[in-house]
Amino acid sequence: MRVSSHIDNALLIPQKATYELQGKRLVYQVVEGNKVKSVEIQVRPTTDGQSFIVQQGLKAGDRVVTEGITALRDDVEIKPAAPQADSTATAADTTRK
Repeated sequence: MRVSSHIDNALLIPQKATYELQGKRLVYQVVEGNKVKSVEIQVRPTTDGQSFIVQQGLKAGDRVVTEGITALRDDVEIKPAAPQADSTATAADTTRK
């Protein structure tokens, strides 16, 4: 039996935008100068199996990398790209400058 719920003002990110390190869930946030930094987040899975609801660690308007995260490390400068129409979060292209 599935019980659905409704969450107002939920912040959704694609699961593929996250990675796990030593039991922590992280994302690369785009900060000043289009550089990236690892940010720990607390999430809850969604029923679609492809997104997470961010409960802690990000706020509305924060930009996160959604593609190519395996090639990144902290303080790498990237060239942000506009999010895709079907994206659930603000995207940034990981093409290095």
